[in-house]
Amino acid sequence: MASDALTAVHAAVKGKPHVVVMDIGLPGGEGTKVIQNLDSLPQLADVPVVVLSGRDPAKNRAIALAAGAVLKKPVAAADVFGVVERALDGTRARA
Repeated sequence: MASDALTAVHAAVKGKPHVVVMDIGLPGGEGTKVIQNLDSLPQLADVPVVVLSGRDPAKNRAIALAAGAVLKKPVAAADVFGVVERALDGTRARA
């Protein structure tokens, strides 16, 4: 868990997650920068990212989709779990 962009990147490096679920509007930095930082690290470049967005995701949609999937809030927990399951199965889900 992380509450800001810098902490998110540090937590990912330390925790080596199988999938990252994040809000694109993180305080302390844009979520797109977190995605770019994760992609730049060899040990995390293949980790799928599920992006949640309360804003219109069109501006950053290409970056978010390249990383994994984007879901517009409000989103049901079952939808998030479904996308995470597909990400863990090695399939990139597009929502």
